[in-house]
Amino acid sequence: MPINVILGSGISGLIASQFVNNPLIISKGESSFAEKINVPQIIHYSASTYQFLRRFFSKKELTTKSYKVGYFWNGKTHSKCPAQLVLSYYRKSRNIENDVKYSIEMKEASTVMTGRKSIFKGFTVTIQQLAERIYNDIHWTNDIVWGNVVKIDTKKNAVYFRTSTGMRTIFYNNLISTIPANIFFKLAGFNLIARQFKYADITILKLPRESDVFGNLLSQLGYDYIYFPSEEFPFYRANFLHPGWIVYEFSQPQRTLTTCNAIRNAQMTNDVEVEFKMPANTYALGRFAEWKHEVKVNETIDRAQEIAKVINKDT
Repeated sequence: MPINVILGSGISGLIASQFVNNPLIISKGESSFAEKINVPQIIHYSASTYQFLRRFFSKKELTTKSYKVGYFWNGKTHSKCPAQLVLSYYRKSRNIENDVKYSIEMKEASTVMTGRKSIFKGFTVTIQQLAERIYNDIHWTNDIVWGNVVKIDTKKNAVYFRTSTGMRTIFYNNLISTIPANIFFKLAGFNLIARQFKYADITILKLPRESDVFGNLLSQLGYDYIYFPSEEFPFYRANFLHPGWIVYEFSQPQRTLTTCNAIRNAQMTNDVEVEFKMPANTYALGRFAEWKHEVKVNETIDRAQEIAKVINKDT
């Protein structure tokens, strides 16, 4: 039987499994970042996303709301970000040193941060809830195997991975990668391409609301996210979506933060400059696989359907 292999069991991999014929997910079995941080992550609204979510949620569950974004500087929160602070924010959040190199990205970012999207529509069900529903759907099938991929041979259409019982090899008709692009190309032996993808280490800090006086004051202003574009604060964004926690994002590894509520993650820094072509019969799906920071779940759903239209013809 033809097999369409999906690398990764994060939300992008789970979404892909719902559209392609004969899917097989290869997963490390590790907790995703969304599970580790355990803070609601928003699914942006679109009509096609609603239709997809109806597979897993009732109409009653699929309510929407307007999420509000603010920008804090000079001791006040604003609904728009001045143009001169947009560059400051991106340099701060991605450790960017070369202003000219990222001028295209800055121009694109300014259309968002200057207030055109200070309010956006999203579902009240979260990415974590969607992942759980899909996973429960496929958990008792043969659509997922557990193992650590050690090599991808795009000429032989083969994936080599290590399981608890030893090495395994799976031959595929098509391969959908949802793992970070740098890791995919390294596993496929394209080391020169892999080195193009730059990222910065960041730190996510969760603070209990009852002990965070500053965060509590800000949360009372009615914003769901507040960005900090100036250099007066070490963090660049605060998230107020969780009823018990306020979440801060720092642009660098905060080695002084050793509490169990400080979690390390990565932030891609050059999503505009990198151009790459996937090998034959392979597809990239999701933010890190496509190496585009602005890719959202609703766009991943649409992209997964586009990929499925192509590969399902042969399987």
